Amino acid sequence: MKKDNIPLINGSCYYLKILTVADITKTYVEWLNDDEIMRFTEQNNSNHTFETVERFVDDCYKSNNTYLFGMFTFEDAHFGNIKLGPINLQENEADISYVIGNKEMWGKGLATEIISQIVDFAFNSINLRRIYAGTYTRNIGSLKALKNNDFLELEFLRNNSDSDKKIDTIRLFRVNPKG
Repeated sequence: MKKDNIPLINGSCYYLKILTVADITKTYVEWLNDDEIMRFTEQNNSNHTFETVERFVDDCYKSNNTYLFGMFTFEDAHFGNIKLGPINLQENEADISYVIGNKEMWGKGLATEIISQIVDFAFNSINLRRIYAGTYTRNIGSLKALKNNDFLELEFLRNNSDSDKKIDTIRLFRVNPKG
């Protein structure tokens, strides 16, 4: 599916759209360097610059097997991202990862709603068969959002250390289309 043709996905107080380099702001780069925001991500110890973020967003946009959506308020404030991909074309499955960078948007149930919309897009617009997600055991909000979207826990992957220097286990989940 050509990314220019993907319509906005509207939610309760936000919309999702394919992210482009034009959407990159100083605030977005600042989230990626904020230890509290990134502590439960694989990017938790990375140093991001405008240039590295621009390269990542541009690579995702040009990719045939990755969809990077920005989360925006109806006032056009970018508050997070959700990525579907890379897509395994042989197995017709993909991973999702997400971050809500604006702390004022935390605790509102938005991750649950946004994951639901991306799962719907994945199964009904690009016909995927499975979606995987991983999260740290201490990331209670992410665990809830995945379980609320019928993701089934598959396994504990490994011990890992987040930016708090505490050992935590990554839990792997999967969801299949309903029916």
